[in-house]
Amino acid sequence: MKNHLLTLIFGFGALMNTHLNAEDTILDKTTGKAFPASVSFTNEGTNYNLEATGVSTRTKFFVKVYSVAHYLQNLGDVNSKNIFNQIFNDDKAKQLTLIWVRDVDSRTIKDGYMDTFKKVFSHEQQKELSGQIDQFLGFFNENAKINDKQVIRWIPGGIIEVEINGVKKGQVKSVDFAKAVWGIWLGAKSVVPRNQLVSRVK
Repeated sequence: MKNHLLTLIFGFGALMNTHLNAEDTILDKTTGKAFPASVSFTNEGTNYNLEATGVSTRTKFFVKVYSVAHYLQNLGDVNSKNIFNQIFNDDKAKQLTLIWVRDVDSRTIKDGYMDTFKKVFSHEQQKELSGQIDQFLGFFNENAKINDKQVIRWIPGGIIEVEINGVKKGQVKSVDFAKAVWGIWLGAKSVVPRNQLVSRVK
């Protein structure tokens, strides 16, 4: 009887812990990759706390490439109505976290970004922002390997910051460029089902 009671108690505790762990993470069911439900970082002495808005999978030719989670500052201040307009405002910090599920060489990564920028920017805008584009592409000089983590942050002031496997690669400052980068995943021509990236917004 005593052993049975202990089993019930500890078994219940295990269920409780499982439940808490589930609340602390969000899961990409397509790839099995888990992301924290909230993230935080510091920039120039300011602390930013962000909450996950959703997670999705990037596929190409039916091949899974990476899982991606999106985070937003002050999530309680936004709602699902016109969510994409709210996300593209420069007033809130945002973050995209990518976990790769296949190896991809750096040239392919750069070419993918460049193709997107050519679609987003006019020829004149490409010339005007060529410095920011080249700087951004320079952050991806290493091949991506399975389970590598790439973090892209949009900090108020039009600052795009790239961090790869915990190492900060640098920043690019331009609101127009920041909007273009975010448009890759949250824009009308997103490379993933963008509604999945805001599925947690109520």
